[in-house]
This record gives sequence, C-alpha cells and structure tokens, in this order.
Amino acid sequence: MRIGLQAKLESARNRAFPLLSDRASLTLMKISDDYCAKVKLWAKQPTVSKLPPGLPLPKFPAQKFRTHEEMNRWKQSLLREVARTVARHG
Repeated sequence: MRIGLQAKLESARNRAFPLLSDRASLTLMKISDDYCAKVKLWAKQPTVSKLPPGLPLPKFPAQKFRTHEEMNRWKQSLLREVARTVARHG
C-alpha cells in the first residue's frame, strides 16, 4: 500500500512540477507549496475575521517636494503626528 501511495504522490508531483526530479523536494514540501493542502487548510477555517478598526490617518493633500530631504522632513513630522494620536488613544 505504501509503495502505491508513494508512486501516486510522485506521479502527482511530476505532473505538477515536471522539472523537479529529486525525491528530497517531495519530503521538504511546505503547505504553501501544495495546492491540495492549501484548500484543505482553508476548508478547515472557512470564516474570515475582520481586522479591528484602526486609528484614522491624518488628512494631507497631494504634495510635491524639491529634494528627498524636504520629503523626509515632511514624512517625519507626519509620523510624529501619527505617534501622538496613537499615544492619546491607547
């Protein structure tokens, strides 16, 4: 029975990955590589959980910058504002 199962697995692997011929790749296969395992994993956990609502980002208009330094200064000030908001709300 084991030989038949191994032959079936090898046959399926060769159809799915014809360029792989070594047996080591079959034993090192991850769930993310195996399509059937992915489907089984998704079927076991069918519900999708929602992400908790995050804090709103500050509004800012489209901007143009002359230099990277100018953009980085603006970005740092925006990140400071976000950090202050997070500190206030928990």
